[in-house]
Amino acid sequence: MSLQRLAERFFPGAFWRPGGYFPGAYVGTGRNTNVAEGEPAGSSYLVARDYCQFGISPLQSAGQYARTPVGRSYRTVPDNSARSTTHQETRSIVDYQPPLYLTFDDGPTGPLTSWILNVLKQYNARATFFCLGRLVEQNPDNYRAILDVGHTVGQHTYNHLRGWTTANRQYFEDIKKAAQKVPSSLFRPPYGQIRPSQVVQIKKDYRIVLWDQLSRDYDPRLSPKTILSRLQKRLRPGSIVVFHDSQKAESNLKAVLPQFLAYCKGQGYRFEGLR
Repeated sequence: MSLQRLAERFFPGAFWRPGGYFPGAYVGTGRNTNVAEGEPAGSSYLVARDYCQFGISPLQSAGQYARTPVGRSYRTVPDNSARSTTHQETRSIVDYQPPLYLTFDDGPTGPLTSWILNVLKQYNARATFFCLGRLVEQNPDNYRAILDVGHTVGQHTYNHLRGWTTANRQYFEDIKKAAQKVPSSLFRPPYGQIRPSQVVQIKKDYRIVLWDQLSRDYDPRLSPKTILSRLQKRLRPGSIVVFHDSQKAESNLKAVLPQFLAYCKGQGYRFEGLR
C-alpha cells in the first residue's frame, strides 16, 4: 500500500490529490470490458470508467469503452442491450493523455538542479520541486530558474525536520521560516512523517502532498535498473512520483530519470506540475 493511501485511511480528506485527471482511469489489460462490470487484466491499456467526467450521458453506462493504448483515441460503443437503446450516439474522446506528477524533494542543490531542469526541458515535462528553505537561501539562482521555466514549487520545511521526532512548536516555526523563502500553498513533510496534531494545524494553511510512487533513488543498495523497473510496474494515471534533488540521490537519479521520462512519453503520459 502506498504512503498516500495509508495516510488517507487514517486521516480521510486530510491529504491532497491533484484534480483535473481522469479519476476513474487505471492501467490494465485485456479485451473490451463493460464499464459497469469487469475488472481489467493485462498491461498498457487505459480503461475509462468514470464516463461522466467527460460529460458522457449516464445512459451510456451499459455500453462499452473500446480499450486502446494509453494516449491514443478511444470511444464509447453502445451495445445492443435494452438498457442502451435510448442512446445510440457514439462519442469519441480523442488523444487523451493521462497526467503524471513528477516531484523532486530536498533541493535546490546547484549543478544537479540545473541538470534536472535541462532533462525536463528535453521531454517537455513539468514538475514540482519541494524545496528546503535553507537551500533556497543558499541557491537563489536555482530556485528562480525552477520558476522561470514554468515548474511549480512547494515547501519541505526549512531544515528537513522529522515530524515524528520534532516538537510541534519547533516544527511549525520551521515551516513558518521556510514560507519566507518558498511562498507556496503546497507542503510535503520530510520522510512523509507527520503527526495527527501537525496535520490538523498545517492543513489550515497548506495542501499536504504525499505520493504513491517513491523512486528510492537515494538508496545506494538499489541499482538504476531496479528503480526503473519498479516505477514502470506501479505507474498509473495521476501518480505522484518522488525523485530527489540531492547529492545522495545524484548517481541513481542521473541514470534513471531520462529513461523514466522516455518510457512515460512512449506510454502516452503527460507531465504536469501540482498547483
